[in-house]
Amino acid sequence: MNRIIKTVYGIVLLCAILVVTGVFIEYRLFNYVLREELKKNISLEKELVALSVESELMENAQVIEDAYSFLKFSDDDKTIRDYFKLLLDSEPIFTSIYYVDKNNNMINGSGWVPPSELDLRERIWYKKAISEGELIFTEAFLNASRDALIVTIAKPVPDENGGFAGVIAGDMSIADIIDLVPSLSAFESSFSFMTDGEGNILAYPEIVVDPDKELVNIREISTDLAGIILNNGTGLHDVEIDGVPGYISYRMIDGTNWKIGSFIKIEGNLLPERQMLPLYLAVILPVILLMIVIVFWQRSFIVRPILDLDSDIRAISIETDIDYRLAAKKSDPFILLRQAVNKVLDKTSESFSKLKSSNEKISQTNQELSTAMLQLKMVETELRKQYESLYLSRAELKVSEELNRAIVSALPDTIMRLDVKGQILDCYLSHKDPMLENVRCLNDFMPDDVVAGFLARINETIKLKGIQTFDYQMTKGDKTEYFEVRFVCIRNSEVIAIIRDVTEERNSLKYIEFLSYNDQLSGLHNRRFFDEQLPKIDIPENLPISVMMLDVNGLKLANDAFGHHTGDRLLQEISGILRRNCSDNDMIVRSGGDEFVVVLPNTDNDAVSKLTAKIISDSSYLEVGGIPVSVSIGHCTKNILDQDISDTILKSEVELYRNKLVDSPAMKNRMIERIMLLLRDQDRRESRHYDSVSELSYRIGTAMKLGSSQLNDLRTAALLHDIGKVAVLAGSENRSSDLDQPTTPGYRKHPETGYQILRSVDKFIPIAEDVLYHHETWDGKGFPRGLSGSRIPLNSRIIAVAEFYDACITGRSGLDAMSKDTAMEIIVQKAGIQFDPEVVEALQSIYVNI
Repeated sequence: MNRIIKTVYGIVLLCAILVVTGVFIEYRLFNYVLREELKKNISLEKELVALSVESELMENAQVIEDAYSFLKFSDDDKTIRDYFKLLLDSEPIFTSIYYVDKNNNMINGSGWVPPSELDLRERIWYKKAISEGELIFTEAFLNASRDALIVTIAKPVPDENGGFAGVIAGDMSIADIIDLVPSLSAFESSFSFMTDGEGNILAYPEIVVDPDKELVNIREISTDLAGIILNNGTGLHDVEIDGVPGYISYRMIDGTNWKIGSFIKIEGNLLPERQMLPLYLAVILPVILLMIVIVFWQRSFIVRPILDLDSDIRAISIETDIDYRLAAKKSDPFILLRQAVNKVLDKTSESFSKLKSSNEKISQTNQELSTAMLQLKMVETELRKQYESLYLSRAELKVSEELNRAIVSALPDTIMRLDVKGQILDCYLSHKDPMLENVRCLNDFMPDDVVAGFLARINETIKLKGIQTFDYQMTKGDKTEYFEVRFVCIRNSEVIAIIRDVTEERNSLKYIEFLSYNDQLSGLHNRRFFDEQLPKIDIPENLPISVMMLDVNGLKLANDAFGHHTGDRLLQEISGILRRNCSDNDMIVRSGGDEFVVVLPNTDNDAVSKLTAKIISDSSYLEVGGIPVSVSIGHCTKNILDQDISDTILKSEVELYRNKLVDSPAMKNRMIERIMLLLRDQDRRESRHYDSVSELSYRIGTAMKLGSSQLNDLRTAALLHDIGKVAVLAGSENRSSDLDQPTTPGYRKHPETGYQILRSVDKFIPIAEDVLYHHETWDGKGFPRGLSGSRIPLNSRIIAVAEFYDACITGRSGLDAMSKDTAMEIIVQKAGIQFDPEVVEALQSIYVNI
């Protein structure tokens, strides 16, 4: 009884402990989840910033790659200098783009000429480009004139023999590098920063980097932070900055020694433990009070009466005092139980006397029964053993049968029991097959040659008593199925045949083999096939061997304007032209994105020249998505065995690029004209809109006293400002009303699409950015970059005002058509908010003459 009472008290105490412990564990778990979420969020924020920086750096690095490619095709200093200047005009982030050869001679697009005593080959960027042999980014350093901090992108340039010729490089101001780090933050308590490889800060909150002074090193901010950042390439750490604990996540920027990182404070994001004290008290005090009440109530009304009853019951003893009875008080809560026990004692006393008299008779009978029972038990034990043995044997047999049936059901195979004559004694099908349901012999559903193979393997299996395999195939209509069979001997004249359908596996293997040597889009051979088969073609029997290199002009422009599906169709059409004009003995290969190689055995120079002219002629009549197709081709012929086939390929490639320099610009110009024609044909209102915006922009520029060159660029940019809408047209099911609706999917991307289209044509590069930013607003709430104020190119600001004025008076872009006076009032109201005030003022000055 005491054990029960202690158990009750223990349960109450355990419940209280569990409640308090649960509250504490929940708090700990909540804080742990918050910490892990903080780590995850700061890592994601770091990756977002890093990807943004890497994207900008790679775009800038592409400018140096373009200059590097240009050097390969030109050796005229003036032409190179003019091209560098053109790059500087189109990429304002570079302060200078130049080339320094191994003799310290410099070609500079900015026009700066170094002092004669200055050896540029000793500069940091020059040495680092040579030592690493690839495109590099330097750390921040003073420029050659020692008047500003810069970062240089450089790449070594080889000469014609593969040796070293010089270094092509471009300088970026440290101020432009700082702008690469966007102001991204998932929490108010976090920030991002960037350092170079020496730990110099390129971007950090509350630190204004002065491009004309030395950079602040990360060690000056925090020695702990510097130790972590400089000694590890990447990671996530606990750190304390200015006495504030938090988490820092960082990694290196691809292609540089720079590091980007993000920091988030712990303080304010986690629940302090002292705030749990009221919760603890609110839980513990009621629990303690409840325990006291329960203990007092149990002790007075349950425990004490139970202990008294227990004591009285323990005093009962039939052997010592058969007349003993329990006391029964009216105030006792267990009085009914006491009275019931007393009645039981009365009955027991009566029965005890009767039992005592018959006990002797029973004792004698019991001895007789015990002897008989002993004999029966011996017989029963033996029978039980026999029954259990039989039961276990039958149970084991049933389990084995169910296991075998389950295994067979799980197999995707057909299982047959066969005799030496090919008779089917038993058959199990993993799936319903009407052909096999009623067959009794292999000849009923197999060809004779397959049956002969089956019977040979059956006899061999019975003879060798081992496992034999057999593969066969069956043709049903135009479909061939492949099967694999395993034979196992079970008797002297019977075998088990397990038949598996391996058609899908064989077909998949053939398809994989096809893809390993063929291009999936065009169906032509790929570069791997070319590399393996070229030595087999380069033999004396195939001389003369001609190699033709082909490049599709304007593929990137077609992808930007009409989507990659149009570019894919273009490539497929070119592939078809090559197939139709080449013989089966020729090897046609798609060697790259827009490049093809054709190797023609037993073909001399005259024959390949005629073939080239035929392919160019066939391509000139082809259009894909309204775009004319154009190809550039170069070819060369190997006539003697000693001539290296690699030289033949190289010469054909050189001729290809020489022809491409002539063909590609003209092709791109035709594509620009065709795109504008498509847009104009779509809606006459669109055509009038382009002309009106172009003319009005020119008149505003004239009022602002712009130069003739800038006015010509302005007029052209305004005429082509919506060329990117060709992508909107392609995705709007040719509904012309969608082109000027801001809610149309893809509308907000048309400036970027137009920029990509124009940037691919050399003569339109100067106006590409004017088209890119013509939807930016003076207050920075426009798109696609959110530029504000004077950071928006002037031509873009002029086009924005001219386009809005034309939209107001013609009812475009969701606006109702209105009078010129009303349109002018709206534009004046938006001056300084949406539009440049100076441009609006220029429009007002010519308003009466519009």
